Amino acid sequence: MHDFEDVSYSYPHGESLSEACSACLCWSAAAQPLRCEGWLSRIHSMKSRKFSPRERSTACFLLRAFAQRASEANHRHSQPALDGEPSFEQATAQCQQVARSGASASSAARIVRLAKLQAGRLVDEADALRLVGAEACNSFHLFDERERVRGSAMYPEAAMINHSCLPNCVMTAHGRHLALESISPISRGEELTYCYVRSFEAGSKETLDPWGFECDCVRCAGTHPEGGEGLEAFDAKHKCTCGKIVKATMARVAAESGRCRCHAHNTTSG
Repeated sequence: MHDFEDVSYSYPHGESLSEACSACLCWSAAAQPLRCEGWLSRIHSMKSRKFSPRERSTACFLLRAFAQRASEANHRHSQPALDGEPSFEQATAQCQQVARSGASASSAARIVRLAKLQAGRLVDEADALRLVGAEACNSFHLFDERERVRGSAMYPEAAMINHSCLPNCVMTAHGRHLALESISPISRGEELTYCYVRSFEAGSKETLDPWGFECDCVRCAGTHPEGGEGLEAFDAKHKCTCGKIVKATMARVAAESGRCRCHAHNTTSG
């Protein structure tokens, strides 16, 4: 098992938004948090139909990220960041742009515009668009015990692990930590994979949005050595009621209770 502990950035979603940001404090590696001057609260309170809840949340992510960069610049010489603390460099290093549709490009532009409306001098438009692209294909959702998305986080190392619809590992969240655990024997030199999706209905195209690639694993290619029976046996052992590929023990608990328990132990970041 391998733990991923370095969270670059996280931000709240949905009904937890105003609660989580009521103090209006942006993450900072410095001793003194950088106050966001009410930017986050103003974004959360906006009722305009021009911006969806997801767009408002991502705009908050941008404000936190750029506030972090400003803080790093101010304190780079006097107080270096601690290991595991969020950094702007970590976030930008994950950028892997995927081809955007017209709708997603328009949404990205709205997100950046909203962030710049709150803190125009702080937010660089080009870097902001790159970060929106990085967030879309590198972030991990954080769920509560009711399977509601309560936030997202970016893990630099975990984001480098590739997808397979028939993986040899699973990724499990424990608060702000991610644990990578093997679920099948792994040979020396074999690539580690885990499953990004919860549905296989679209086949190889299931990963096209937002990750920008078509899956070519043995499930999607129809080349499993044991055919359909092998896939059914794997799913019976490792598939949760929500569709996620999990450890056998977790899948068994879900089957016995009749409901997903993937995130019963997980909490929002913070």
